[in-house]
Amino acid sequence: MDAGELQQALYLGECLMVDLRRDQEFQAEHIPGSSLATYRPEEEELWLETVASWQRGHRLPLVLTGSERSVLNRLSQRLEAQGVKILEVLEDALSLWQANGYDVARIHRLEAQQLAESLDEWRVVDVREPHEWESGVIPGAILMTLGAVPERSDELDRSSRYAVVCAHGHRSRLASNWLADHGFNVANVEGGMAAWMGSVVYPGGHETES
Repeated sequence: MDAGELQQALYLGECLMVDLRRDQEFQAEHIPGSSLATYRPEEEELWLETVASWQRGHRLPLVLTGSERSVLNRLSQRLEAQGVKILEVLEDALSLWQANGYDVARIHRLEAQQLAESLDEWRVVDVREPHEWESGVIPGAILMTLGAVPERSDELDRSSRYAVVCAHGHRSRLASNWLADHGFNVANVEGGMAAWMGSVVYPGGHETES
């Protein structure tokens, strides 16, 4: 698959592109329409579960990209073993994209403390699973599981700003990227609910309970 074929597939909505790079690299620049799913060897099982869930929600084949061909090939094989369809594996697709003169995209990030201090300016979308709410929720949050984001996005108001959160920031990054690429004003809550429950102090001095 060359850059032109990739651009067409993304534009026509024929695939999902999953970028394995680090957060900072992705936020600085990435291929429009791609989603971040940072890969860390010690979190491989969580990564596979998250990406498989995301793909099932979209029902589209995946294009995986990252910096190490061997890692991409192994993850591709493991995902296919779970029934996930892989369209292509591309090493450093961003360089290929830029070499053809195509525009790149950027996303916003929001620290949990920043969200607490401006909560009235955001609508929170919590993409965790329902049972995870038992550990605590952000006031006023909308529950919209990761896999349901594509089909339920029409419930959201495009004139609002959305802060997307999950447990640790993995699933919310995928959801944030998808929503941003579909015209929503969103930011990913870095560190997720773990950061919110662990260290947020409200403007009046009240600290969240962990």
